Amino acid sequence: MKLSRLLLAVTGAAGVLVTTRAEAWDPVELDAAIRLGSATSPGWVASPYGFGFGGHAGVSVYGFYGGLSAMYYLGGSAEGAGFHTLLVGVEAGYTFKLKSLRLRPQVGVGSGTFTESASDGVNNPPITTSVGNIYVEPGLVLFVPVGPIFLGADANALLLPHFTLATPDATAKTYASFSAHGQIGVFF
Repeated sequence: MKLSRLLLAVTGAAGVLVTTRAEAWDPVELDAAIRLGSATSPGWVASPYGFGFGGHAGVSVYGFYGGLSAMYYLGGSAEGAGFHTLLVGVEAGYTFKLKSLRLRPQVGVGSGTFTESASDGVNNPPITTSVGNIYVEPGLVLFVPVGPIFLGADANALLLPHFTLATPDATAKTYASFSAHGQIGVFF
């Protein structure tokens, strides 16, 4: 009995929030945006993330979303080492059209290139090392459409499963960070 009341309440709330008119959905909708934001450090000597910029482009078919994403993080430096990161991947999710905004739970998966430049002395050039790893980025995106343009924000967990730093004594670990971005884009 309690389960049926809960299901009725959830269904009723969803009905109030989600537009139910069939003509409110474009069967196919393209979107593209630029992103600015940052990600927290996974606990390394210096953050490989920090401030970043990039973008995404994708298509929604009856709300089901698939797209491409790229972010470049300027990183940070400490103890003579500087880091920066490039993440390139794919995204998948579902777009809910609420009365005046859109909500998209999604997950991104791709390849990350983590680059470290370290100096081992005044007279020696810096040594640059790059390490590649898979990243997984589940998150939530909120869009506010204004005609064909939208403003948006996203909040994500940024996971590096089984990552090995480029040091001789490094062991594989899973690292976690938080990322958030502002977006401005256009619907086609």
